[in-house]
Amino acid sequence: MEPKRILAKRVNAFTPPDLFRKAGAHTRLRGLHPVSYDERALHSDTIKDYILSQELLAILEKHGIKQQPRPDMGGRIFTIIDHNTPSGDNYWNFQVRDRRYTKQEEKRFNLRISLSAELRINEEDGVVLTPRASGTFLWPSDNLPHLHMFRALVESNKRAPAIAKKLAASDGSITIAWEDLGLGGILTLAKLFKNFAGESETVARLCADENVLDPVPKPRYQKYGDRLFVSASIQPDIIRVWKEQLEQYQEALAI
Repeated sequence: MEPKRILAKRVNAFTPPDLFRKAGAHTRLRGLHPVSYDERALHSDTIKDYILSQELLAILEKHGIKQQPRPDMGGRIFTIIDHNTPSGDNYWNFQVRDRRYTKQEEKRFNLRISLSAELRINEEDGVVLTPRASGTFLWPSDNLPHLHMFRALVESNKRAPAIAKKLAASDGSITIAWEDLGLGGILTLAKLFKNFAGESETVARLCADENVLDPVPKPRYQKYGDRLFVSASIQPDIIRVWKEQLEQYQEALAI
């Protein structure tokens, strides 16, 4: 089997976006978007929106997530703090009044939390989902306050989507295993080459020469989203092709 046929049409080879889409379909998450600060993660569309009514704010308070008076902001900012997380990055700010807008326009600054998931790839295990509870202005960057808010809101809603319930019941993340996606034994092309090269420094150095091996184990200037993961079914074929290419390379050097 020729190298190009081995990786044809991504049937047995996948980029990170391919794997994210598989995990999204498996969990019924909609719309995956790049996280602006980190290309290694994607952010799902909203799983569930919650308007923070007085009733829901009272429920949050029972979970240790409480309103913080902000006289310093003249009523323009509404703040709630996760008191279960003793750090400076444990609060959500909501813009509720701005002098530039009329009272009618100010209604758009509602107190709303949107639950979603952040997806990352763990090469060994699968796709990791982390709960996110985002407000309408500013919210924590640390994971723990998001989990506390996510859990409190989901537990208040018996009709929350199944994936929201799974995330709320987690210890901070859940992993969609490669086996669950039908990809047991999947490896990055770079990891497959490392296993192939073993202890041989000579073979390992050849991965830096893009004219020797095809498919190239570690292409120059490769972006994260371009990395290839190869299924277990084609790994023996790739190794066989690499062996043949090395033999041809050695024969050419001997001439």
